[in-house]
Amino acid sequence: LGNASSETEVYESYIRWRWESHKPALGPLPQGVGAVAKIRLVLMAQGNSKMFLNAFSKLQEADRKILCEELARTGCEGQRYQHDVLKDGRGPAFLVYYAPAFLQKAGLLDPNGALSILAEILRQARNMWPLKTAASGVNVTLKIDALKAETVAGCRSSHPEEAWVLEK
Repeated sequence: LGNASSETEVYESYIRWRWESHKPALGPLPQGVGAVAKIRLVLMAQGNSKMFLNAFSKLQEADRKILCEELARTGCEGQRYQHDVLKDGRGPAFLVYYAPAFLQKAGLLDPNGALSILAEILRQARNMWPLKTAASGVNVTLKIDALKAETVAGCRSSHPEEAWVLEK
């Protein structure tokens, strides 16, 4: 890769390789809107990849849009993924810590529900950290360790004395 490669170029080369070497094959490398989201979700899911890609395609448009946009933000000022069309370089970008563990556990039984919950986490985070040009190189870590062992049903169950909270 050499010294001339940016952080985003190095990461994109890695995720592209992971897609292309996936067993069983996932087909051609995604291009355009949602390309990076699809690849990153496959990496996070670490199995049942086709099930997650199918669930992603069936998401409500608002959920798919937030995943496409937020997972395509690099968090590196002036850098973009070549395989995606997101041109909005504003930030901050989000790192959802424990998202892979959550998707692997909750997504095993309900991949659509798990992706919808991840989309909601990103949506609420974006409400708390609005897009700003000055934050183009900023990253915010969203720690969802409390959710990592939950099922979708467990996340959605309602108890009067309990609530899931995202705080700044």
